[in-house]
Amino acid sequence: MENHNLISDQQEHWSGSKIFLLILIELIPFSYHFGYENLQAIQTQLIQEFDMSLSQYNLLYSVTDLPSIIIPLMVTLYAKKMGLRMLLITMTTIISIGMLICAVGGYLYSYPLLLLGRFLYGLFLESCLVCSQLTLHLWFTEREFSLAISAQSIIMGLSKSSNSFFVPRIMETTQAIGNTIFCCFLIGSISFFAALFYLVIEPLLEDMKLSEEKELINTVRSSYRGETKTYWQTVKELPQRFWILVVLNALFQGCFFGLSDVLNDYIHVKFGLSNSSSGDLIVLMYLTIAFSAPIMAHIAHSSERRGYLLIASSGNIFCVFLIILGISNRFPVLNCSMIVILAGLFWATFHPTIYGIVAEIVDKSSLGIAYSFLSITSEVGVAILPLASAFFNDLFAIKRDYTMYMIFNLLLTTVCLGLSLFFFKVELECCGYSSTEHEKDIETKIDEDTATRTYDKIILKNQDGTTRVIELRNSGMLLNNPTLPFEDPSGQFHEQVTLPNHCDTNE
Repeated sequence: MENHNLISDQQEHWSGSKIFLLILIELIPFSYHFGYENLQAIQTQLIQEFDMSLSQYNLLYSVTDLPSIIIPLMVTLYAKKMGLRMLLITMTTIISIGMLICAVGGYLYSYPLLLLGRFLYGLFLESCLVCSQLTLHLWFTEREFSLAISAQSIIMGLSKSSNSFFVPRIMETTQAIGNTIFCCFLIGSISFFAALFYLVIEPLLEDMKLSEEKELINTVRSSYRGETKTYWQTVKELPQRFWILVVLNALFQGCFFGLSDVLNDYIHVKFGLSNSSSGDLIVLMYLTIAFSAPIMAHIAHSSERRGYLLIASSGNIFCVFLIILGISNRFPVLNCSMIVILAGLFWATFHPTIYGIVAEIVDKSSLGIAYSFLSITSEVGVAILPLASAFFNDLFAIKRDYTMYMIFNLLLTTVCLGLSLFFFKVELECCGYSSTEHEKDIETKIDEDTATRTYDKIILKNQDGTTRVIELRNSGMLLNNPTLPFEDPSGQFHEQVTLPNHCDTNE
């Protein structure tokens, strides 16, 4: 691995080849971002021509997300057997087949075929995203990863903008649901060809790799200390703060996609705008995500107070639904622009913040499992919460509008705000990162006491025999540079570890 470290040192700058690889890897889940909301852009026509209720419409999204509740758990197993390259090409092939079956369902006006197509389309949708995230670790250092992962939001913003801009116009031109969905299948095939091109070009760029594929897969499945752990042992060792983030992530995703799934038709019903005009306004939301995501990723990466960003995200999405319920149908462009820009800023802040915190508090050896749980709970939230909102709306709505739908989501955002405050409290008690006195206290203890390292704690032993336990955000970060002595299981002391700057006084 020494040669990999040399490569890492030589590639601190972003070369043209690395930028090309980043774009190629991020294009692999293009069909996820573009194809997922194809139905949203033609929702009005779908509901009318298929004579479906809002609940039946939302079921098309729920059946897309249901497979991803289980499949991402097996991503590393598939990757170990097939390799990331072959796995990506297999997944994008099945995704493309699902989009094609949806087009056939549109031609035949068959709701069951639409359900089947959306199920196959969603079978490996989230897993493909997880694999692309793991693939980024092969080429980008930890310092580069935050910016690399923010490119995911840029591609997401541009691809979803393309969906909102082009698909309603294709529908207005062709006047046929089947033709429209078939055009979406052709555009979504970008993912398949990106995966195919990566399959061909990856062996030619081996000298640029920072880590080997097998090593990466083994790392996300085993302990950094070389011990063999079962899957559930690793899961049990994930910190409490991670599980708070998992629940918060599910609620955030459910609220955001619950809004985006119906946003085109909501604007059409509320303000009487055409579907293409509604799509143009939604483009503004995704462009906001695309342009502000790198900025928010930089803030999240450099900030020691990510808890504040979580609270800001919760307050943002709460205000979005509050504004939706409070605005009149006058000044449609202005009101809708305010809604979509705030929603875009929410996603651009929440996504890099959540992943940044998880990457910091979870041991690197458990990162693959942590990403899988984030993906699974995201799909649980996206599959269940919008469908529950639709049932709530169908049950209580007197007329065909979205008032009860938005009230339900407003209640969910209230829970998000409470959870964000709770996470901040737990983080403060555990890490004390916003307490200057706490930081000085820990610095004094580290100078005066002898430190003993365990898996995820620093145990400070005073001369009088008393001890103090400090939980670490990421125990895997204690493997480099000497300063603090620690005691291994054999009882011998070593001087090979140090607390990184952002965690030595913070936890």
